[in-house]
Amino acid sequence: EEPGIFVDYRLYHPRLAEDFMARGGHLVVSPVGAEDLEHLARRHDLVVVATGRSGLSSLFPRIPELSPFTSPQRLLFAGLARGISFPRPTGMYYSVSPGQGEIFESQMLTRHGPVTSFLIEAFPGGALEPLATRKYEEDPRGFDAMLLELLREHAPETFFRANPAEFGILGPLDLLQGGVTPVVRRGYAALGEGRFVVALGDAHVTNDPLGGQGANAASGAAFSLAEVILEAVVGGFPFDEDFCRRAEEHTWAETRPSTEWTNAMLQPVPPSHLFDVLVTASGDPNFADVAVNTLFRPELALETFATSASTAAFIARHSARARAATS
Repeated sequence: EEPGIFVDYRLYHPRLAEDFMARGGHLVVSPVGAEDLEHLARRHDLVVVATGRSGLSSLFPRIPELSPFTSPQRLLFAGLARGISFPRPTGMYYSVSPGQGEIFESQMLTRHGPVTSFLIEAFPGGALEPLATRKYEEDPRGFDAMLLELLREHAPETFFRANPAEFGILGPLDLLQGGVTPVVRRGYAALGEGRFVVALGDAHVTNDPLGGQGANAASGAAFSLAEVILEAVVGGFPFDEDFCRRAEEHTWAETRPSTEWTNAMLQPVPPSHLFDVLVTASGDPNFADVAVNTLFRPELALETFATSASTAAFIARHSARARAATS
């Protein structure tokens, strides 16, 4: 219901680090690989791994029954752009191009001030794929022209607010390309000598950004882990394997709804009743507000949109037709 804007993590995370140190935290910035964890575990009561980079994810085995995909289901392009007027009110635009992918347009506060932010999820082999594979640095102007043309074809509501003479990606540091293989891993690993490391964030659960829940799920899992740590400290329990099992149980309970919801959205042909929600939302801004609020609570979305009957009931309850009937 309220205008929305994102904050560039390159501004946000340094501020969080400053606050952490102001509260007495000790921050060390250094490369860390799997070979460094035993040394860290000897120096600390508990070590938490919250990134899958540098081979750290290999410590935590994949759980096949919770990981239905073995390759990226979308090829990704994310970028910051100039030359597009903001919608009013500010907020996220979500365009679906059937068989090609999804285009998210939002606004982000950056070192340049507020700018347009794109996340484009391309079906492999589809018309949007070149955004994830073509090298921007080799021909920036050509890349910008390609992006603008694809917006015209697949996200016209966004394209109509673009000024072709000014449109373009801000620069080579302001785009990302690639793909994410969704995976759920074991929540902890043994290092030997009775020491363990706990997985959090992408090291534990990696989701495609289609559902917009990656950071939210990781943050919720961090709060759940903090509660388990507090219980152990207050109760005088060691950070042993029993502690790790409780931590895994609690953090997975927090991330499971967003994982299952995102994986459902990634299916090649999502359930048709989800399109009924999008079609209704596209012509009814008030319904769109209610629908997005529901989508951003994965546990509620799973329940609400589980079947065509439950989805139809939701539309009937919140659509303009329902409001007119009760007014």
